[in-house]
Amino acid sequence: MTAIEHEGPVRRGIGVWFAVFVGPIGAWAVHLVASASLVKASCAHTWAETAMHVVTAVTLAVALVCMALSWRLLRAGGDADESAHDAPGRVRFLGLLGLGIGAFNVALIVLEEVYIVAFHGHSCG
Repeated sequence: MTAIEHEGPVRRGIGVWFAVFVGPIGAWAVHLVASASLVKASCAHTWAETAMHVVTAVTLAVALVCMALSWRLLRAGGDADESAHDAPGRVRFLGLLGLGIGAFNVALIVLEEVYIVAFHGHSCG
């Protein structure tokens, strides 16, 4: 096991929950809400479009950091069987789950940014 197994239970729990669920899903939700609320303002103000791109960069960074933390969990699980009823198996499973959830949310954030770039100005009318 790596250093993650030597951390306290509260710190380990918060790290796992953040890496697997809260971080990537929260980053996507923040990106979606912030982008949607800035659409109308971006028609009249250039700062709003810039803000949309900044929100994309920040939320993408959060989701990628969460994927890195999930990779750390996967490595901490070693070669354990994900279906095993022991700590290494659970840690490995959570690492794989976090990578999947993170990748999905990174894809959503990137696709929303593509939409912002491709269709900016078409929603103004």
